Amino acid sequence: MGKTATFFTPLLVYQYLGANPRPNVPSFCPPKPVVLVVTPLVELGNAHAEEMKLFGIRAVSVNSHTLAVAREEGRDLYKEIKHCQWSMVFLSAERLTSDEIGTILKDDTFRHNLVLLGIDEAHVLVPWSQEFRVAYRQMAQLRHRLPKHCAFAAVTATLTQKGLDDLCKELHLVPGSFHCLRTTIQRPNICTAVAELTHPITSTSFPDLKWLFQPGIKAVVYVASLDLQWRVASYGWRFYPLRRQHRAVRLWSSMTSASYNQTTLDLFAQDPETSVIVATVAFGMGMNVRNIQFSINLGVPESLESLVQQNGRAGRNLMMEAFGLTYVPQSILDSLRKDIAELNNDDASPQALYQRAIAFKRIRVPSPNTTKKPKEDPVDRLDVYLRGFLLAYLLGLCLECEKNISLGNPLYDPAVTCTAAQRTLPCGSCDIQWHVRLQRYLPPPPPPPPPPTVSTIPTVAVPSVPDTSTPNTSAPLLIQLDQLCAAPNPPPTSTSQPSEGATTGLPSKLTKSMLDNLKLWLDDFARKQWSQKDIPEARYAPFHSFETAVSGWAYLEDDGPLLFEQLTRLISVYESTKQSTHCCS
Repeated sequence: MGKTATFFTPLLVYQYLGANPRPNVPSFCPPKPVVLVVTPLVELGNAHAEEMKLFGIRAVSVNSHTLAVAREEGRDLYKEIKHCQWSMVFLSAERLTSDEIGTILKDDTFRHNLVLLGIDEAHVLVPWSQEFRVAYRQMAQLRHRLPKHCAFAAVTATLTQKGLDDLCKELHLVPGSFHCLRTTIQRPNICTAVAELTHPITSTSFPDLKWLFQPGIKAVVYVASLDLQWRVASYGWRFYPLRRQHRAVRLWSSMTSASYNQTTLDLFAQDPETSVIVATVAFGMGMNVRNIQFSINLGVPESLESLVQQNGRAGRNLMMEAFGLTYVPQSILDSLRKDIAELNNDDASPQALYQRAIAFKRIRVPSPNTTKKPKEDPVDRLDVYLRGFLLAYLLGLCLECEKNISLGNPLYDPAVTCTAAQRTLPCGSCDIQWHVRLQRYLPPPPPPPPPPTVSTIPTVAVPSVPDTSTPNTSAPLLIQLDQLCAAPNPPPTSTSQPSEGATTGLPSKLTKSMLDNLKLWLDDFARKQWSQKDIPEARYAPFHSFETAVSGWAYLEDDGPLLFEQLTRLISVYESTKQSTHCCS
């Protein structure tokens, strides 16, 4: 159970002592001991509550769903918590600081039974409390309101020394008044590696990730924004037939609903065709999905802690060899290479260059001919520990050693290379052939289809896309039927940049009127193309009929993809039955 044991172990001890009193044990033992735990994510609280059932602990995650279920059953969940009917209560910082929980915390019976307040994933408390989740600011004040016998525990798997100092300051923890226990951060079954992106992260094509989108892969791809999430998912969907796209590649973010997320977890655990979850940081904390083999950071995370947290989602099954990969934009690595080149004036060793680069701070002076500030280098925004990690990669130094120095316990995580530590799965710097090992876990490529007979391939006429830049012609575009029905491949992209002064044929910025007209044109074009397709889905489910049928459906956002899958499946069954009946007759 990892660090979560910090919360439920005291509870089990109290419960045991209450049922089996000992004369040499302090007399205080509440009749109904309760533990409160603050979790950053609803899904994490739900997962912890389910896990507690394995220990016979009655636990609940307090959120809008569980409150609604209790109301439907004629129960008052807050009253049950107040009367100590739940031994463990998982809730958000916002819920903990609400008036309802505030009233419970003032109740004498509840206060007498409250034995511990815990904060899970405590590394987010300081950064999130600034603007994103300001309720975390009240944790220190809340801690002072706890009864004297109530313990307080904040746990996280990743925390630098600076992060620890900031956390103690935020929680008003004075040195000498608390204990800091550091265990090992070693994950011996995960290979940590860094790779350079060959295409811009701002594009709509991600060929570096193409190998992920195939059955048999189990991977999570972390992205920094919802926009990037959608572009990556759209790219991945191209590799699957229409009816399987939203089953094969799933989304996970603050915008996806609880029911959609639960479906994602179920599919990922049970369906071999569900290959990839494209996720924001919302999936990076505490999610215990045991069959993730590849954890991918697309772009640079906010900090080294985030990188390790997200890579740590892979290999939860300790019998599995897993990979934590970070794809870094070329611009960031080129800037760091430039710093290294400027400092390498005497053929110094990689370790000596690393020490110089760590201490190096580029001063950007504005041009004397302009009042504008100098353009910010992306490296300037890097977390200092993450910058050290990337410098280690460029200099060929051990990545595990770098992580141990920043995050580990010197007693368990020595600052030595993978070779010296005899790691069975060395990092990408210590084993430059790590990609060869990764290839062993990829499904074999499908056999190529037999070449079609040219005489049997009919042709169909598909109207060409209107081009406003040239006079319209009525000549149809003839394409092969097998090309029309085949799953589309991602379009080739070029890494070359347009020459200075080159034009793209489009204005630099589209006006709102242009965008509205473009959406209308695309919608009309899509409807016409769908009506002309000679496939069962188009024949039996015309677009306008489907649109009318689901219009106003309250569950369209959550269950729309599943409805579409079921519809295409039923159409396929009907088509097969129809053909069989025709053959029999």
